[in-house]
Amino acid sequence: MGQPDPDPKPAAPITNRPAPKYLKVILGCLLGAIGALFIVAIIIGISSDVPIEATGKAISVITTPSKPATPKVETPKPVPIEKKFKVDEEMAYIMAQSFVERRLKAPSTAVFPSQNDPGVTIITVNDTTFLISAYVDAQNTFGAMLRTTFYCMVVYVGNDVWQLESVKLEE
Repeated sequence: MGQPDPDPKPAAPITNRPAPKYLKVILGCLLGAIGALFIVAIIIGISSDVPIEATGKAISVITTPSKPATPKVETPKPVPIEKKFKVDEEMAYIMAQSFVERRLKAPSTAVFPSQNDPGVTIITVNDTTFLISAYVDAQNTFGAMLRTTFYCMVVYVGNDVWQLESVKLEE
């Protein structure tokens, strides 16, 4: 009873059999996952060297974490609503073009002259009312390009809103 077996059985010989395909797939997936985790760990390690503070108004990167630094916050200067768009002849002409374009048969073909063209006249009636006389070249229903003269009165009513008081198109 406690005596070792005098003739032990030899161990099974180790063979050099190829691994089944599913083991190769599993091993490949494991190595890929480990590699991806390694890359993520490197990225997190690099990005954690530069802390970022979010303040709600702006984002500031602190380059020296040992110093307590106050984030630089750029506060936009308030702009009065009335000053977003200039209330001038140029803006009045742009708005007149928009109002006239809506009344054309083929608005995508409209070509307006520049504000400095001799065929364009802009009269400032008061600070917010403008009378525009100009022309537009655009296609009619048959596809022919026609020059149409227009007279338009536009009024700036505030809050970036322009109103068309009157428009007359003459072919």
